[in-house]
Amino acid sequence: LIDQRACDRPLGARFLEADTYTCAHCEAQIVRNPARERARHHCYACDRYICDACAPLYAVAGCKPLAKVIDEHFRSASRIRIF
Repeated sequence: LIDQRACDRPLGARFLEADTYTCAHCEAQIVRNPARERARHHCYACDRYICDACAPLYAVAGCKPLAKVIDEHFRSASRIRIF
C-alpha cells in the first residue's frame, strides 16, 4: 500500500494498492504487475517465486537463498583462526 495523498508535490500515482511477493533468493520485495504477460520465474528447488534479477543466477548456480549464503559465510568465517 503506497499512500501519497497527503504529499503536496505532484508525484504521479497518489494511491496504489498492489500484491507483492518476496524473492526467495535475494529477499527483495517485488510489486506484482497485473498486466505482465510473461511468466514469473519460479525456483523448483525451494518452490517459491524469484525476481527477474535472480533468474539468470538460478539458471547457472541453482537454488541459493540468501539465508543459505549468509549461513555459509558465517560458517566459513568461524573456521578462520587468527594467531
